[in-house]
Formats: sequence, structure tokens, C-alpha cells
Amino acid sequence: MSNHARYRSAQRNISPRVVRAVLRFGRLIRGCDCEVFFIGEREVARARHAGIEIDFARNTQVVCGHDGAIITLYRTNRPMREWSQHRRRQRA
Repeated sequence: MSNHARYRSAQRNISPRVVRAVLRFGRLIRGCDCEVFFIGEREVARARHAGIEIDFARNTQVVCGHDGAIITLYRTNRPMREWSQHRRRQRA
């Protein structure tokens, strides 16, 4: 975890437990410079169906480098659309 990510997690009150849940159960969106893990409604419902409660991590994004280091993290209502749009443009 980068110093920036540590500072942001403390500033945004995102615990290591939340980070672990996002990295383990979150949706992965790959970008050209990073990988973004996100837990939204779909991921919470899927985990609940499997008997796992991850509601505490809902709407959290963790941005990692391709080497696996956590760059930053934050809470959002939905994953950034730019991540998905960027992926679609790369495939075309």
C-alpha cells in the first residue's frame, strides 16, 4: 500500500477489513495503467447469496497498480464510467 493510499484510507475512514473485502469480492476493471476493484449492489447481492456479508464495503473502490500495490482508495456511488469506457475503446 502506497503512502498516499494509507493517508487516504485514514482520511476517508476506510479500514483494512474493507480493503480486504473489496480486493477479495470486488468487481475487477482493468485499465491500461491500473486495476480497479469495486463493490457495488451486484457484488453485495452475489456475496449475500453465497452466505457472505460484505455490505460494510459497499461503494468502495480500490485502485491498484499492475504490480498489485494499492495506489488509492475511495467511496463512490458507482464505479467510474471512464474505466469501462476506456476498456471499450482499447478493444476496438
